[in-house]
Amino acid sequence: MKEDLFNQETYREEEFHLPLFLQKNECSDFELLEFMILTIVISLSKNLIFLWITSLFFLSKLALFKGSTIISVVKRLFILCLLSFVFILPGVIFADNVNPSLFLFRVGVNLLNLSIFSASTPFPSFVKALRQLGMPMLFVQTMDICYKYIYVLGNVTVSIIEAVKLRCIGMKEDKRLVGAIIGQLYLSTDRYTRELYEAMVLRGYNLNNLRKKRLSFNRYDLLSVLRTVVLLMIFIVLK
Repeated sequence: MKEDLFNQETYREEEFHLPLFLQKNECSDFELLEFMILTIVISLSKNLIFLWITSLFFLSKLALFKGSTIISVVKRLFILCLLSFVFILPGVIFADNVNPSLFLFRVGVNLLNLSIFSASTPFPSFVKALRQLGMPMLFVQTMDICYKYIYVLGNVTVSIIEAVKLRCIGMKEDKRLVGAIIGQLYLSTDRYTRELYEAMVLRGYNLNNLRKKRLSFNRYDLLSVLRTVVLLMIFIVLK
């Protein structure tokens, strides 16, 4: 029994891709606060020295992860940078009284912070942290359901496309099939939504039934608080 529990814990640590010496199963409220505070501070900063310090801090934090996790972070960062620059770069170039290099540097540091946070934080733990911080329960629960439904929606889409391909073997491609697939996907989504609502009603679901755990403070939270305080002090001094 003890060996099974040990194997489960080891599996969870590898699944969540946490740092080697800070392996744990959940994202704490203080880590979420650290992410939010640093994002705001970096967005407000106009000092290159502070941005370099925060970027070095994130890179040193990234160096503590496993190799597979570092590759995952780099891939996410590349995709986020590509999407951000496509939508942001034209506005920055044609905007007045904006330093393009400083603005893009801030965006890059924030995206690095986001990539590391998303790679080291499982979504269920992120939802729990939002609940503990007092976010509206309706908003948190809706986001949780939408995130879980993405997987179901992907499976339904793949099934519909495969069914259409099997029924259209030897036939010419028809552009009207795209509309039919979208319509069928909408009907399936509507059906799943109604079934989910009826199941939640029958089980007596209520937002008030969700229990909140008491805020706990451990060594991981202490490190998170210390990091945030140090970076805030550097931000105030260099401002």
